[in-house]
Amino acid sequence: MAKIIKPPTQEEMRDLTSLLSSGEPYEILGCDPDSTQKEITKRYRDLARKHHPDKQQHNGNNKNDGGDMMTKINNAYKLLSNERFKEVYDVYLLQEMMMDGDGSGSGGVDFDTDRIYREARFKNILLTSLGLLFNTFSIPFRTIAVVIQSNPTIIKPMTVLKSMTKGHGFFKGLFRGTAFLLSSSVLELIREKSIETSFKYIDNLIIPSSSSSDSGSGSGGSKKLQILKSFINIFTKAILNFPIRMIGNILILSPPGYGVFRVIKDVILRYDQATTGNIIMSVSNGRAPPIQWKNLFYSLGYSLAIVYSKKLIIKGLKVIDIHVYEGSIKDPNSKLYRYSNYLLSKTLFRVALQTILVNPFDVLHSQYPRILLDSWLNGSIPVPVAQNPISLAIDIYRSNNNSITKFFNGVIPLFFCKIFEDFCEQCDVSDIDDYEDDDIYA
Repeated sequence: MAKIIKPPTQEEMRDLTSLLSSGEPYEILGCDPDSTQKEITKRYRDLARKHHPDKQQHNGNNKNDGGDMMTKINNAYKLLSNERFKEVYDVYLLQEMMMDGDGSGSGGVDFDTDRIYREARFKNILLTSLGLLFNTFSIPFRTIAVVIQSNPTIIKPMTVLKSMTKGHGFFKGLFRGTAFLLSSSVLELIREKSIETSFKYIDNLIIPSSSSSDSGSGSGGSKKLQILKSFINIFTKAILNFPIRMIGNILILSPPGYGVFRVIKDVILRYDQATTGNIIMSVSNGRAPPIQWKNLFYSLGYSLAIVYSKKLIIKGLKVIDIHVYEGSIKDPNSKLYRYSNYLLSKTLFRVALQTILVNPFDVLHSQYPRILLDSWLNGSIPVPVAQNPISLAIDIYRSNNNSITKFFNGVIPLFFCKIFEDFCEQCDVSDIDDYEDDDIYA
């Protein structure tokens, strides 16, 4: 899939217009849109040596032509060496620049910003629609992956597909729990807006008082405030999203006839166990067990450890990707950098590598909703204590004939899920209205 370039913000348009006042950058440097960064840098250095003002004076040229030319060269290189600026220019501005014919830099070009944002708005609608489509395609693969990964033994994707569609129906089986997860996104939006409003109130309350203090303590207070904000954001997100994800996964794994309310009331809160007579008699003190509100956060600590371990791996892959890319530019003759950069630039390889590395963590993570569901179906009182991920991994390893194969069970559906999610992420373009009023973020 071709790389999707987000339209320019107003601030970017101001910077680009200023740089383009010197003229068309490709004409100035003598290169074309297909030129690599190495070729652009080489042309810049050659022209900079040729037109440097000191060299012009040494050659007996007392005019300021060298200085003017250096301004053009510097502006052209500043634009084309910035990957974001170059992409925006190539997609949104190059055609208008060439049609204007003002490549000499005599006054620059007045871009039709209304046209640019109108086209960007249309593209935004199109990309949003594509993003929703790709996200829809990813859901069945995610559902199949969750069922496979949560199973304590190895199971084939086709077996899962047949059992799910047979028990729930084709569409209901593959999209089970989707409506609940989509509706729960409203709660996340409310959380984000509440956090944003709270942070603005805190800033208005603290910043005036901190301005009267010395700069050193003010700087330290600002850092502490940022740490506090980050903690609040992570904490509230975990508290809200964790139960939602737990409910969604149990809903996927549960037998036919289990809806959202039954999963919450019975499987998680154990309301029936707290009110059913024969269950009461099985309790030692003869009293009904209380409603298990704590089950909403069953295995919270262990699950967060697994999730952030996955994030660490994904971040590490991004660091490696950047290092390889920069290495291929600095040392273009290195086969290791060249071939590695080629592979990592391919979406299929990058997603496949990431899927293989994170699937074992997903296998561990998906065991907790399975344990909670199985304990309900088996009438277990109380709910089993959540195992730490290491002991859980050892149990999975031993129950599969001392083989690590189970940790990679579910890679195929997860791979297709992540492919569609990657396409969806590429289609994630900010709303164009934000570009037209981006001063609110200053």
